[in-house]
Amino acid sequence: MRLPALWCALLLGAASAWAQNSGLPAVTEETAAFEAIKAGALAPDSALRAAACESLRIFVQQHPAAAQAPEALAMLASQEDRRAAIVDWLHLAYEYPSSALARQAKSEYLDLVKRKMKRHAQAAMSALVQAPESADLADRLAQVVYGLAESSGDALYEPAVAEARRFQVRFPAFHDGDRILWSLARLHLADGKNAAALMAYRQLAAYRGSSYREQAQFAVGALLADRLKEFKGAAEAFQEFVTQFPQSAEIPRVLERLAVLYADRFDQPALAVETYERIIKGYPKSDYALKAFNGEAKLQRGRLKQPLEAMKTWQRLTEQFRYPEAVAALLAAAEIARKDLKDYKQEVELRMKIASDFPTATEAAEQLYQAAQVTEYDLNDSSGSVKIYRQVVALVPADKLGRKARDRADKLELKKSP
Repeated sequence: MRLPALWCALLLGAASAWAQNSGLPAVTEETAAFEAIKAGALAPDSALRAAACESLRIFVQQHPAAAQAPEALAMLASQEDRRAAIVDWLHLAYEYPSSALARQAKSEYLDLVKRKMKRHAQAAMSALVQAPESADLADRLAQVVYGLAESSGDALYEPAVAEARRFQVRFPAFHDGDRILWSLARLHLADGKNAAALMAYRQLAAYRGSSYREQAQFAVGALLADRLKEFKGAAEAFQEFVTQFPQSAEIPRVLERLAVLYADRFDQPALAVETYERIIKGYPKSDYALKAFNGEAKLQRGRLKQPLEAMKTWQRLTEQFRYPEAVAALLAAAEIARKDLKDYKQEVELRMKIASDFPTATEAAEQLYQAAQVTEYDLNDSSGSVKIYRQVVALVPADKLGRKARDRADKLELKKSP
């Protein structure tokens, strides 16, 4: 496996001696090294070609500014598997846009993308061939990393990660190093490398001044909870988010994740209710508040055995939300009043509130009719039920339910007449 290096030394000595004798400039070490490796890459022996590929990679990394670097990278791409070749042809086009090989690199790249990438990824991957017009080399090559992370999914995982790692080594002080880390995390996540993704997110969360810190800290908690099933660590990560970023717009989302963990993973429904209350009070009338009201009420009615508190929670929901959420909450409260509390008077009030607050709702007439039924059969109040039946008739006089209510009211009044 040392044969290319031996060839390099021999060729360098012979070429230098010839140049000195001929009066020409001495052959540089880079030139001699490349010629030796090139000879190996073109050799008929497969083992020698494989060794030469390794040496080509090292040559390109050690001598990226060498005149032979584009040719070395092209030779490497021509002999690699298609995944690594896709990345290297793209790299060549970005690093050496003025090279005579740049056009070939773009053509080879587009051909491989068309033949080897999945159809849904082809458009985005093909668009990457248009290298940005930036004079700064690091900025151009960073776009390769960003583009691969955003467009390739898990199809190019190993070579894409290798490209990002080489970038980090080559440009350790890059001004957008945090975005390179974010791209690495995306690549790891897409390929199911959860531990590697977690490491990248944790590095980002500690990256001072980075705009990715909030997203990374949330991602740490989500990854621990959803993929690694390390629920204690997830709760700690979400708590750390609340501490570190108290003004973040993501706080209600994080609190919701904490409430679910407390309820479902730690068997701490009371702490979950407390967390839901933080959302309700801190972010009223938001979608998170709506889910918090419902989550809290369900826990109170079920696991905490507090049906009265659950009914009150659903009633509080109607102070922040209107139709249809408020109607759903009043229906849930009415069910508790009937089934859990056996408080039929409260049930009637809740069902009638639906009709009075939302008279045009599709549920209004039905809930009035249900209230009349409860008044008649459970409260044994015929006079009261007749009044409610008449309200149904007034609300939907031509409807089947209206006719049914009219018949029932007439029969009850007939019974009362002497």
